[in-house]
Amino acid sequence: MTEFEAQNHLYNQLRQKRHEPVVPNVKLWRWECDLVSVTQAGYAVEYEIKRTRSDFRRDRDKRRDRFFRGKSRFKHRGHGPCRFFYVATPALDLSEDDLPEYAGLITLNTVGTSTRVVDAPRLHEHTISSQCLDYLNRGLMCRYWDARAHDASPAN
Repeated sequence: MTEFEAQNHLYNQLRQKRHEPVVPNVKLWRWECDLVSVTQAGYAVEYEIKRTRSDFRRDRDKRRDRFFRGKSRFKHRGHGPCRFFYVATPALDLSEDDLPEYAGLITLNTVGTSTRVVDAPRLHEHTISSQCLDYLNRGLMCRYWDARAHDASPAN
C-alpha cells in the first residue's frame, strides 16, 4: 500500500466521522504531516504513515519527535500542535512497546478499513488555532484551483 492509498483510506473514514478539513502532506507546524484532520470539536489530529520498519525507526531523529519528547527549543505559542498523534501503518507488526509515548497506532488493510490498535494519549487541551485552521483551508483552496487550472480544457 502506498502513502497515497493510505491517505485515501484514512480520508474516507475521517469524513464519515465528520472531520474537516482533512489535509494530506502539509507543513502545518514545523514539520511535514502526512495527514492532518480536525474533529468536529476543533481538535487537530496528525497521522504519520509508515510503510516499513526502517522508516518507522528513522522517525526518532525528526523535529516532531524531539518536540513531543520535550527535547526541542521550539515552543508552540499556547496552542500545541495536535491534540492526538497516530502512526498509521498497513502491515507492520508494531506493538504498544514500539511506539513513542505520545503516539497511538492504527493499522490499515487493503479493503479500506482501519483498526485502532492503541489509542493516542491526549497531548494537550487546546483546540486548533484559527490561524492554523485558516492555513489548512487556504492550502486546500490553492491546491484545488491549481489542479483545476492544470486540468482545464482550453476555451473555445
